Order: sequence, then structure tokens, then C-alpha cells
Amino acid sequence: MPEFVHVFQKGKMNKDLDERLIPNGEYRDALNLDLANSDNGNLGVLQNVEGNIQLIGKEGTGNTWSTGFIDQYSNPTCIGTYRNDITEKVYWFIASDAISAIAELDQTTNVISPILVDTQNILKFSKDYLITGINILDNLLFWTDDQTEPKKINIEKFKIGSTDFLTQTKIPFYNQSNESYSTTLTGQPDFIEADVTTIKKSPLTAPTLDIGASKFGPDLPGTGVTPVKTSYSVSNQENFTYIPDLIGSPGEYRSMPTYGEYLRNTELNPNFYDGSSMGANWNGLIIVPVIAPPTYANIPGTSTPVWAKGDILVLKASKIDDFNNSYEYDVRLLIDSIVANNITGSIQAVSTDILKFSEPLLWDTVLEEDTPMFEYVFPRFAYRWKYIDNEYSVFSPFSEVAFVGGEFEYQSSDGYNLGMTNNMRRLIIESLTWGSEEVTEIDILFKESNSNLIYTVDTIRRDDYTTDTAGGEVLGTTFQVVSELIGSVVEANQILRPWDNVPRLAKSQEVIANRIVYANYLQNYSLANSINLELDITRAPHPSNAIDVVTGEPLGEDNLFTRLPRKSIKSIRTYQAGIVYKDTYGRETPVFSNKVSSTHVSIKESDALTQLKITPLSDAPSWATHYKFFIKETSNEYYNIALDKFYPAEDGNVWLSFPSSERNKVDEQTYLILKKQANNNTPVTTINRYKILSIEAEAPDFIAESNKNIYSGSFQPTVNIVPGFKTLELTGVDFTTDPTFGRNLTSDNKLTLSLPNGGTSGEYDIASGQVGSPSTKYTVTLKEPLAGDVDFLNGQGTISVNLFREEYQSKPEFEGRFFVKINRDINFDLNITNAVSGSAEQLWKVEALREIQPIDTGIAANQQPFTAGTYWLDNGLNRGRNAQPNRYRMYGNGGWANNRPPNGPNTEPDAGGALNSIGYEYLDTPADQQKWPTNYNPPTNGSSYFGFSLIGGATFIRDFTDKMIGSNIFTTQNLRNPIWYRPNGIAKPGARLRFLRKQTGDYSKVYEIKDLACDINERGIQNGVEGNNFRVATVFELTEPIFESWLDINFDPLALQALDIRVEIVIEDGETGGSLDSKNPAIFETEPKEAIDLDLYYEASDALPIDTHGQSKTLDWFNCYSYGNGVESNRIRDDYNAVTIDKGVKVSTVLDEPYAQERRGSGFIFSQIYNSTSGINRLNQFIQALPITKDLNPIYGTIQKLHARDTDLITLCEDKCFKVLANKDALYNADGNVNLTGNTAVLGQTMPYGGEYGISKNPESFAQYAFRTYFTDKNRGAVLRLSMDGITVISEQGMDDFISDNLAVATNLIGNYDEDKGLYNLTLNNLTPYWQKELSSDQEYNLEAECGTGVAAGLITETTISYKEGVKGWTSRKSFMPEGGISLNNIYYTFKDGLVWEHSANALYNNFYGIQYFSLFNTVINESPNSVKAYKTLNYSGTASREIEYSNNSKWYSLAEITANQLLPDATRIKKEGWYTNFVRTNLESGEVKEFLDKEGKYFNYIKTLNVCGKQANGIGSPAVIVADPQDYFVTVTIDSTCSPQ
Repeated sequence: MPEFVHVFQKGKMNKDLDERLIPNGEYRDALNLDLANSDNGNLGVLQNVEGNIQLIGKEGTGNTWSTGFIDQYSNPTCIGTYRNDITEKVYWFIASDAISAIAELDQTTNVISPILVDTQNILKFSKDYLITGINILDNLLFWTDDQTEPKKINIEKFKIGSTDFLTQTKIPFYNQSNESYSTTLTGQPDFIEADVTTIKKSPLTAPTLDIGASKFGPDLPGTGVTPVKTSYSVSNQENFTYIPDLIGSPGEYRSMPTYGEYLRNTELNPNFYDGSSMGANWNGLIIVPVIAPPTYANIPGTSTPVWAKGDILVLKASKIDDFNNSYEYDVRLLIDSIVANNITGSIQAVSTDILKFSEPLLWDTVLEEDTPMFEYVFPRFAYRWKYIDNEYSVFSPFSEVAFVGGEFEYQSSDGYNLGMTNNMRRLIIESLTWGSEEVTEIDILFKESNSNLIYTVDTIRRDDYTTDTAGGEVLGTTFQVVSELIGSVVEANQILRPWDNVPRLAKSQEVIANRIVYANYLQNYSLANSINLELDITRAPHPSNAIDVVTGEPLGEDNLFTRLPRKSIKSIRTYQAGIVYKDTYGRETPVFSNKVSSTHVSIKESDALTQLKITPLSDAPSWATHYKFFIKETSNEYYNIALDKFYPAEDGNVWLSFPSSERNKVDEQTYLILKKQANNNTPVTTINRYKILSIEAEAPDFIAESNKNIYSGSFQPTVNIVPGFKTLELTGVDFTTDPTFGRNLTSDNKLTLSLPNGGTSGEYDIASGQVGSPSTKYTVTLKEPLAGDVDFLNGQGTISVNLFREEYQSKPEFEGRFFVKINRDINFDLNITNAVSGSAEQLWKVEALREIQPIDTGIAANQQPFTAGTYWLDNGLNRGRNAQPNRYRMYGNGGWANNRPPNGPNTEPDAGGALNSIGYEYLDTPADQQKWPTNYNPPTNGSSYFGFSLIGGATFIRDFTDKMIGSNIFTTQNLRNPIWYRPNGIAKPGARLRFLRKQTGDYSKVYEIKDLACDINERGIQNGVEGNNFRVATVFELTEPIFESWLDINFDPLALQALDIRVEIVIEDGETGGSLDSKNPAIFETEPKEAIDLDLYYEASDALPIDTHGQSKTLDWFNCYSYGNGVESNRIRDDYNAVTIDKGVKVSTVLDEPYAQERRGSGFIFSQIYNSTSGINRLNQFIQALPITKDLNPIYGTIQKLHARDTDLITLCEDKCFKVLANKDALYNADGNVNLTGNTAVLGQTMPYGGEYGISKNPESFAQYAFRTYFTDKNRGAVLRLSMDGITVISEQGMDDFISDNLAVATNLIGNYDEDKGLYNLTLNNLTPYWQKELSSDQEYNLEAECGTGVAAGLITETTISYKEGVKGWTSRKSFMPEGGISLNNIYYTFKDGLVWEHSANALYNNFYGIQYFSLFNTVINESPNSVKAYKTLNYSGTASREIEYSNNSKWYSLAEITANQLLPDATRIKKEGWYTNFVRTNLESGEVKEFLDKEGKYFNYIKTLNVCGKQANGIGSPAVIVADPQDYFVTVTIDSTCSPQ
């Protein structure tokens, strides 16, 4: 009998080919069979599948989970799996109706542990959001589900915090000292979302600073820059001077000896100081009284003195003498003891040039302390958190600059401002926060404003602090910086990290190049409405300018007349405000701004302290938890520059001189803005903008040339000198005896003409000159005719001729200077010329006309005042010509100017005693000079005249007159002459003067002297000797009336006395050849060059709670220090190129395009690096300023799955597959081959795989083993394998129709790999109706259904199919429908209802998840398909057949017995399960073999025709029964699950 034999060496299903074409060895269907090999490796052997068992092991020997387990969840589902090959553990994610959890299976013990349990809906696990992006790095588990924030947990920590699967996980206490977690969870907090997110929160507020110039505290009097005042006025020891020899030289004072000098001197002579004013038995100590020694009174509960024995006090004083000479004095005093307000100490050092002076000096006294910290920088401080897992947070906002300036002291001679030096000795960083228990350390950070480097100052550890009595932590919130020593540099990219751009959501995740990579992610937010802000400024007076509301007097800085720098907003700038919104994890929007959110701060605010005030006018976005303000100010750098001197220019403009050290501050494109007047603290509050016209490194010729006197002498004009003449005819010096005059009448010389008693012409250039005959006669020809300035010479018999030459003179004042020419206008004259200070930095130099002393009303007749000096009123008796009493008695209080005539001759003042008499001076004065005594009055508003008297001995008088008025005044002739003389000193017509209110330092404007005259007389008796006491009366006529608001005295000298007025002559420095220093020069500011608007906004506030949105906020942000005098500085010492205050540390900007939520479906974003060896964990750092993103062409759809294979990142998009090179790139040869090259880019070149396939939107179908990956492309109806040879469509291997049909209707495509069997298992959770019927018919064939009269029962709606590489095909279907599956160490696990099941571990075959299934296969016998065949028997080789018992007359027989006895059974039953044939079906008939007989090692039986549509026979294919020729038949073999595997 012919026999058809089929063996299943190909071992795979084929549902694609026509039945007639299916090759031998393939079969139509298989269920729960492994047909490719067996346990013994026999190819082609049928093998059913061992079942699986549930794992429920619990920690502890023999323990199992009975309560508190996953099986108590409602509708639990596994939504993600991961294995850790290193720890041999499996993790799976569980979603249920009420609880989300992560579980761990330890393969070595089969113990299941809860890792994370959420009963508070934090994780929001859902079966609709399968987790396909999972990674473990060391002990850190990362995942993303595209529904919530990407997550990260420390497995060990959260495992300790999880007690069972029903209790919310807690955060265990971390013992930092031994780096372990406590297992005691009592009192520990439940975890919250922030504990499990990849992104880490950061500090929201900047640290605050407790800073001071003293280590003892800010603004503590007697320390730092806040001195206490004292004076030392012990008799004969005034101002720390003493008289060494009281007997021999009682008027000789010297500086006190230092303690070292005292020791040396007394060692040689113990009585060394007995004859001095220090007194006998002096012990080397002195007692200095102070107002009040400083104490710790600002610290509650203590009054301990700050000054203590052994400390050194530094005392400083200054003095400006009558001639404006400035003196600085210093004393260093070592404290020996303090009793009340008296300091006993020894002098360690003292200025050797201290003078006694007529009044005690005020000494500024401060404690000598260490050198200030950060003296020449503007430091800022911030902090950051370090988390348990070594992540670092973003920096907190940075503090304001830590700077303590000093008193305004701009040395124009040196070109720097000492007040802008950092005097900080106390620096306590406060308001540090710890965030959460996850924070183990705080790094204190330091940044200089001119550097991008950030340093770690120190690190505070949580375990540095102890717990309180209640067991709670007491964590430090302050840190004191005690030196400039700082730690290591923080990684440079951290300054580019204002926040971490961790995606809000992400579909895909992978670890490559030691970084977390997310793809197909969501970033940004959408805003419901536009953002509007309002920006304004607030203004407060500078403390130095504050006014006492009661007295109207200035309060001064700390009630002293000091001027310290205070924080302010720079004037002459425009500011734009912006707002940034933050979410709960610190992600920030770009800056939002609008038109009304800008303001301009005018120059009028330069004397005040200003701040910016911002009010949000629009609603805050609903997602925001905080917001911050940012400020944009685009100007470039500017400089302050102190005026040294100024000189008139030849073209009517003015040359300014500045120290050469300032040269680089300006160029010829610079504009200068005048900010402060000269020699006073008056700000310039209107724009005075001056374009630099020229810059010279040397003094220009015009100002360097000076008149060198050649000859001066008296001549008699022989022709009247009148305007219009060009020739002078003069008679004078004999040429033969003195040829100087005649020889120098050349064209390079000049002359002026004058009268001996006053009046001088202008300068005239000489054209030529000659000596006549006789030799005393000269003819002088001028280049230009005489002008009207010579009218006063007409008819004069004798004139003075001054012959001189202009020569270039390199004066000392030109050394180390450069010169700038600007336009001279009325503002310049008003603010500089008329308010010029007496300093070497100015053109003008001040000579004081002595200090005005109080009116001395206690002078007896014929006696001198008690003190020689300058007086507004002389109440004594003068003795003049003929010794007539009262003749030269000088009074003010009206005088002739108030129409009060003088008394008659030889009489006393009028009976009323009114002080209105000027004696008979007026009557004796020539008529043309009577205006002088008539206008002798104190300076008074509205008057152009004023006068005063200088009274004293001859030496005292000459000291004044020789310099200020001229030596021609103090002569014997003048003493006896009532004529008023014009002086020839520096006080003369054309000179300038001003008034100084010494008490406040206020200066008047500068007035020009029109004319003046002096009269000198003997006065009274000195020491009983007549003629040794003198009075010089001087009266000034000004070119304009006096007007100063504080000079409204109505001619009352008593009122003037109370104002403590000084009169100062202002002269051109060049005329004296001297140079005086000033600490208060005029200050210019350079106008910043035009800036490129980069739209950079600087962080200007802390992160503010969103519930304060809409409220006005005054910012602490500032960008300069104001001195209240117009000077605003942002630079150390105002030096060129010195450190400046930065505008801020953190920067943001606006977006050109609308800001909105963005899904970057084809984009990657990756973190910074992780290195466990060095403890570096920067996986939370997503620094958007760095190149951390990469994008694919969006035409290929979104990225659904990432997989790291070696150093390549396999990227599966919806419609395309790529390989992205990591840390390398590709170069293509001419032949198309690829060479790999190194590259610093984390994600390098993108290389597409061949074939237009992707993963659609089913990343759950992905499975991987070794270098192969498997996944589905639902859109193209394909299952794919991606290996080293590229993409292979494995669904085409006999299953194309089946797979393509059913992929289209499946909603979940769960893929996993069974390493034990070498199978890629793909679960299809839905089948098409056609395939449901096909699979159901094969499994449970229904004859009636085939006749059209029945209904197929038990439809199969889902199935799992298995692909095996060894046979290159799909071997079988499976009855288990897992929610996930994974293999570890060749053990295959699947998950069902959230529980884990181990496969091939159940002795019951085909028992899955506790349900018993059977195995079957459907094969086709299609040899000679065109031949008609009749099939009689079917046999197979394998394990035992199913055994059936047959009943006959209530007795049971085996098949063999029934056959042998030819009995007709009346009933059947299954005695033993085994192989049987469910049906044998041809294209014409069907049959079955219910059991097989064992014969000669094979199992066989006759095929029994099934009763199909009323037909039944033995065998199939009989011509008598079958109408059409059978061509092939199907055989379905079913085995009971209890059978053996073969």
C-alpha cells in the first residue's frame, strides 16, 4: 500500500500558501507546541509546552505572600517590564484601579518585593499608557510613560520604604555618615512626586547677606566705615601734640611720642618727660575720651564691648588751613583699658607733622581689623543642593553683590575713587534652605561679577547638624565666610543651566554614552492670554541728603557728614521689565514683556536711591507655581572720570586735563556727561552732554604757553595814549645803562600798560621798536591799534610798561596728564567755573582770605582782640593818622549803604550806640574813593559789595597781605595815609571768589571781582607798646549782586557769624605754579557706546509664589552705587578696566515666535553624563544652552522606541528605522563603505536602515535578544527583525496574510523574547472575524457549521504567535496572553493580572495562569495533488495515543477487543488522554481518528468518515462515496494537556 510520510523538520506554520503548495515539513497551524526541537534536541519532533507557575515568594525563608499582595488589587495589569542582568532581578510596573506599584523579583531567591507603592494617585499608572522606556543604571531605575513626568528612583531606598503592596511607600531616613538608609519608617514622610522625578527641584530664593565693614556687624559705630568722633583737647596736648620743654620753648609743639619712643627715652633717662607737658612720672599711656565705645548692643541680651584690651584704634583727622592746604593725620592707639567712655592706651604710631591749631580736631575713630575680604571684586553668592543620589540642583538665584563701600573720596590726582573699594570684613550667608530630606549637602557658591567661573566656597553636610530633643533635625541656614580662600571651580556649563529642560512627557527613553536620552517628548506650556506688566520707579533720598523735618538741616549719613555708596538704579538709562513663569519643577518660560513695561530713569534721580517696581497686569497661567522678574538694560560700560583742571581754549572752548591713567576711558567718539559739580556735593540734574572734540597726550600749546616777564618799568608818554593809535612814544630808562627794554622791542614779544595804583590794559603784540635820541626815548609800533581798554591812561604823566614773551612751559601740573577739548557753555560755567573746587584736579586753586572769627565785643579801648584773625566787625579803637581816636573804627550793619551818615569829626558813635559808624575814614577819603568805606558791610544777598577787616600784629598781617593783597599795601606810608589802595596780590580785578559755609561744606557760586581796595592802619596797643597792632580793611566790588539762599542776613554781622562763613579767592592754578589736591572734584561720566540690542534679560528677583501675582513688587535689583551727589559708580575704585557690577548672573530672553506647548515627536534630548566610579550623576541635568537635542526628518513620523546596541542608538520611528551613532560619526568612502570616526557629539550621524518600515505606534511589540530586535509595523502589516544585516520582514515567512490581517485590528501588540525556547512571542489581543473562525474551526471543528446549519462555538479572539530563528518561521501559536514578558538567565517570565509567572516550571503541560489548555497542530498532506487518492489509515511516530473504552451490553472494551470481536459499541468514554486526530479533511470529505493502535512502534488507525451532511463511511476518498477527486487532506492532531511531551 502506498504511504505518504511527513516529518516536520522545517517546523513552522504556513498560512499563506495554497494547501496544494505547502511544503512537506511545514504545517498549517500549531497550538502550544514547540516543533523545532525537543529537550533532547531532536529536530522535527512535536513537543507540547510546559506550563507556568505563579511566583509569590516573600522575604524570609519559606515565606510567601498571603496578604498585602498584588492579587488584592482591583483590575491589576502589568504595563512594563525590565530586567537587571547584573543583579539578576526582574522589575515590572503594575496599574490598577486604585494603586500603582513597581515590583521586583529576585531570581536567585524567587522573592518578590515592592519597590514603589502609590496609593495616592501620584504615579497614575494606566493600562492605556504602557511603559516601554525603562532603564537601570547601577541602583537607579528610570522610566517614562508619556503620561506623567519622566521618573527616577533609587531602588534600594524605595525598597526599604515599601512595606507591602498596599501601603504608600515612605522616604526612609538617610544616614549620611555611613551612607545607608534606616529601616525604621515611623514618622517618615510618604513619598511625593518630587521624590521620584528625573528632574530635581532647586532653591527658589537667593541667600541673603549679613555684611559689614567690621566683623562685629554692619554699621556698628567705631568699626568698619562707621567711625565714632572724638577730640583730644587736654591742655598743652591738643590734637595729640605736646610741649617738650615747657620752660625753654613754651610755644613749641610736637607730635606725641609713640610708646616705643617712650620706652627708649625713659630707659636712658627715667625723668625724660618731667619738663614736658606730658608731666612728671608719665607712664607712656594717654586717656582718650569717646562719645560711646561700641558694644554688641545690636545683639539681644548682651552689651559686651567691641573694643577690648589689646585692640588697636585708628584715629584719623584732616585740616584745611587758611590757604586751603589740606593735611591728613593718623594715630594708632593700642588699648590698655576702657573705663566708661575713656580709652586708656599707648600710641603705636602718629603723624609727625600734627599742628596744635587753634581748635581741637575731630578724629574719626575705628577699630583696626584685618584686611577686608574681596577688596577689589564684587562677589555674589548662591547655593545648590546635592541629592542623595549625587544629583546637583540648579543654582539658587544669586545674591546681590557683597560690597561695603567707603566714604566718597575720588582722588583726581590719582584717578581713582577710594570709596569704591570693598571694605567687607563680615560676611554671613543667610536664608539657606534644605528643600527636602533628599538633600544631603548644600554647596555654597561664589562668583565674581567679571568672571563666568563659579567656585565652591564650602559644603554644608546634613550630618553636620544634630537632632533636637524631639528627634527632629535642626539644620543650619547660615554660613560665615571668613576668608577669600575658595574651593574648586564648578563645571563651566552650570552657569548655562538656569533650569533643567527635562521633558514634561516622553514616549521613548534609553541610556547611551552614559546619558539618559528621551525622544518624542513634550516641552513648554501654552498660555491662555497675553502677558502685561507695568514698570515704575520708587525714589528715596540718599541718607547723606536726608533733611531733618524739624530743623530743616541735613541729617547726613548716620547723622554724620559722611557720604557712603548706597544701592540704586543707574540714571540716564532705560529699563525693560519681563516676567518668567516657572512650573513646580523649576522649568521656565522665556521672558514675556510688553510696551508699557519699560521706564526711563532720568538724570534728576542721580542724587537719590531708586528702585524698580513691577506690577503684573494680566492673569497668571494656571500651570505656573512661581514667577520671576527679569530686567533688560542694554547700555555698554561707562566710566566715571574726575576732572583734574580746565583751561580756556583758543577757540572759546575749554581743555580738560585728566590723569593719564584715565586715558583709555575715552576716545574721540566719546560723549562726557557732567554728573557732579566741582568741590561740593551738588549733583548736576540736567543733561550736560559734551562731545569730545580733541584729545592730546601733551598739554596743547595754547595752555602750555605762559608769559615770561622781560622788563617792567615806569615811562612817561610823550604823546597821549588814546584808542586807535598804533605807535607809542615813551621816555624812560636809559638804553646805555640798561638795554633790556630796547633790545626786546621785537615782533615776538608783547606788552601791557598800567597805572601804579591800579588798572591794566590788555595785551598788545609788538610789531617793531627802536631807540631814539636821546637814549631814553623809545618808539614802539604795535601790530594792532590800541583799543578802549587804554582810556584810563589818557593824560597820565607816568605809566608802567610790562614787556613779556609767550613761551611753552612744561609745568608740573602737565605731568602725567592728558587733555580733552569740549565745548564750553553756560552749564559748564555754572557747574564747574562758578562752583570750582580747590583741588589739583581742577583748573582753579583756592586761597582762603583767613577764617572769619567771631565778633569780639570784649576788647577794651586801645587793645587788640583776644585772637588775631579776620572779622566782619572791629569793635576796638583804631589809631590812625594823628592818633585821632576812633578815626578808623570799622563797623558794618548798614554803613553808608543804608543812608546812615557817619558821625561828625572827633566824636564817638551816636548816642544810641548803633554800630553804624565808620569813623572819619569816609571824610578823609578822596571823593573818588568814598565808595569803599561806604560799602564796608558783611556779604548780603542783593549787594555787590562786602568787606572785612584783618586784625593782628605785623607778622600776622604781613603773612596775609603779602600773598593775598600784595606787599605794596603794608608800608609805612600807607599806615599814615587815608587813601584806599588797589592791591597787587592774587586778590585783584578779574579774579574770582566764593563763599564757603564751613559747617556744612556748602559753596556759593563763583563771583568775579570787579574792583577792590584796601586800607591799613595802626590799631590800639599790644603788650603796652603802641604801633604794634594793625588793621587791614578790604572792600570788594563784584560784577553781580550776591545771591545765595543761606546768605539772607540783611547786613547783620552777628547772623553771618552764626553761618561760619569763609571767603576764598579762586585763581588760575597756572598763575601760582602750584597744585592742590581735592577729594571732591567735578565728576564726568562717559556716555556708553551704542549697544547692540541682544534682548538679554537678567534675573532680578527670587522665584515668587504665584499667589502673589498681580501685586506690585519693588525689586532689590540694582546696578550701581549712588553717593547722593550725582556720582553713580558700578566699578571698583572707578579704575579703567576694573571689576564692575554685572547686571545679573542668570540670563533669559524673549522668543520671536509664539511660545506654546510643543511635542517634538521626531526629536531627541539627552542629559549630562553619569559615572558611578567617580560619583558623578548629572542625569538630571538637561542644559538647553548646550547642544543636547537632535531632530530627525519629521516625515518619518514620531520616534516610538529607542534601543542601545553597543554604541549605536537604534531609533524606531513610526515609518522608518535609523541607527544614530553615539560619540562618533561616519565617513563614506568612494565605494560607499563606512569608516567610523571619533566625535565629541553625543548623538552623531543618523544612518537609515533599508526598507520603508517603522514600528508604527506599537513600541510594546519590541523585543530584543543579543544583536537582534523584533517589532511590528502595524501600518504596513509586518513583523520585522532588525539585525546586523538590516531589516528582515519575518511575517512574510508563511504568515503574511495572517499577521497583516490581524495587526490591523489589534490594539495592543505585546512582544517579548523567550530565551529558553529561542522564541519571539507576539500577542495579538484582537483577531479579524475571518481568522477567529479559522482558528476556532481548527481547534473545535463543527460539522453543522460546515453544512450551514450550525454556529461555530468558542471563537478564538486573541492569540500569541511564536517566531524562531532556527527555522526562520513561526512555529506555533500559544494559549497564554501575557500583559508582558521577559527573560533572564534563560528563564522566561510573563505577567498576567499584574502577577509574575515562571514558564517551563509547571509539571502540567499547557497549563498557563492556572488554566489548562491543549496542544494541536494542523498539517496538510498534499503529495500528487492532481491524482485521485483514497486515504484508509493514519499513523504517527510519537508518544502514546489517547485510549477510548467502548461499551457493549454494559461492558467496556478496548478498541482492539471491539475490532477483534467485531462488536458494535453502544457508548464510548476516554480511558486515557493522548494523541488523537480531531478530523481528517479533504476538499471533499472529512474523517477522524479518535484513537490509535500501537503496532510495531507506530500508532495507526483507520480513518473514520465523519457524518458530514448525512454521509458516513469507513475511509475517505472512496469513489463510491466521493463525487469529486480528492487532491489533499488536512490532519488536525490534538493532544490532551496531561500527556507526556512526545
